Amino acid sequence: MGTITNTAINAAITHASGVPANCAVVQAATMDMGPASTLVVGGQSARAFKATGGLSGTASLINIAGGTDYGYAPVVLEGFFPQADENIWYPPGSIFPNLSFADLTSLVPYKGSVVSSSWNNGEDAVGALLMHDNIINEYVLDTTTLSDTDWVITMPTKRYDVPVHNPSVVMGITQVTDNTSLYSPFTRKFWLGGACERFQYHFTNRENYSISFLSFTGQLSGELLCWTSSVVGFSKTPGLAVNSSLLGSTNKTELASYLENGWLKMSFNETDISVDYDQTDGNGFRHSSATQSLTSVNGDTYFGLPTVGFMVQDFINQNAAPGVLATYGGNFDHKYTARISRLPP
Repeated sequence: MGTITNTAINAAITHASGVPANCAVVQAATMDMGPASTLVVGGQSARAFKATGGLSGTASLINIAGGTDYGYAPVVLEGFFPQADENIWYPPGSIFPNLSFADLTSLVPYKGSVVSSSWNNGEDAVGALLMHDNIINEYVLDTTTLSDTDWVITMPTKRYDVPVHNPSVVMGITQVTDNTSLYSPFTRKFWLGGACERFQYHFTNRENYSISFLSFTGQLSGELLCWTSSVVGFSKTPGLAVNSSLLGSTNKTELASYLENGWLKMSFNETDISVDYDQTDGNGFRHSSATQSLTSVNGDTYFGLPTVGFMVQDFINQNAAPGVLATYGGNFDHKYTARISRLPP
């Protein structure tokens, strides 16, 4: 991430007849465009300078059998890297930069003002921007149009905060089974079956009729999202959503709505979850039990989980014209609520 001003490098990466003029220039093992670079190429410094543009893009999820295309755009973060940084450059093939390179101050609009929070890690600053205690979106399961609905829910910072934990490992004479660190706001570690975060949910149909799901004493209520990116499928009858997936995901949670259409509110409010070796918060404080919340160095607590995503739905017309079947697809970004507890200034 930076602006290339070196004439020779710019010429090498400029496309000619559809391909870069000379990829070998930037692929060389000695290439260094980082902020401390002393490399000279073509008589000029190879160092890249502060980025003045941005990144954008799109992606398409094509259902070949269904004849639909669900397009979406990425979530864009403004002012991602610290202003003091000249650039963020790594050689081709590197996994860096990533979300941990973010500025350590987050600015989040909240109830007519802006919450400015300080963090020890860049990924926590990004997490604060994406923290939501509720996800709200619609579902369509109409019989007449043979409709299905899938929700995509991604937690971009989960990979930084959730360790791999083998519960069968016993370490040392104290028989401690786990010394891996779990970080807020996540409440469970990763092993076979994922790292599952529990959520509560509430269905409402278009006539404002609601269904609440109750649990028996001693039974864990809610459902689970176990992966960094998960799909939630819907059906009017339990057990059918797995067989009617629009996106074909295996990382899937099934919800039975018993209703044809309406909207769903998904809530993240887990507290006091048992965890081995504590949960470390964004301010460095260690909790003996885990909670779906994230607290900054200056004491702002964000509730929920860091989530982004969208809903996809389809409609099928079995007689669009004589002998013609037509399929239609659409997608809509999730809506969210946020809850932040602020210390007095």
